Amino acid sequence: MALIKSFTLPNGVTADYLRYRRTDCWDREAKVACFLFDLWLNKAQTLVADAQPVAPMAFRLQVTGATFDTWFSNAALESADLIPHIYAAAKALPVDHWAGSGVLLSDAVDDI
Repeated sequence: MALIKSFTLPNGVTADYLRYRRTDCWDREAKVACFLFDLWLNKAQTLVADAQPVAPMAFRLQVTGATFDTWFSNAALESADLIPHIYAAAKALPVDHWAGSGVLLSDAVDDI
């Protein structure tokens, strides 16, 4: 699973494949979760042995408070795996990246 959306890095490289890397923070009591995404050149690159993303942990999604409850409460997760919820939240909420915050992924294409 991944998201496809084109980004041009500061070095001029254009890459278009965002894939969840790991959960950076998770605290159900404090209602906060943080997720990191790698930016890959393209889907094919992710299939090459020993390949590395062009921008590791380039995107960070932080979900807090009532928004946490919307996406990651026990009730929200009853019917699905966590990973699809992470991608859906990343498309619905602004994410941070190397050039700042507030990047919208709502127009990204799902790659399931």
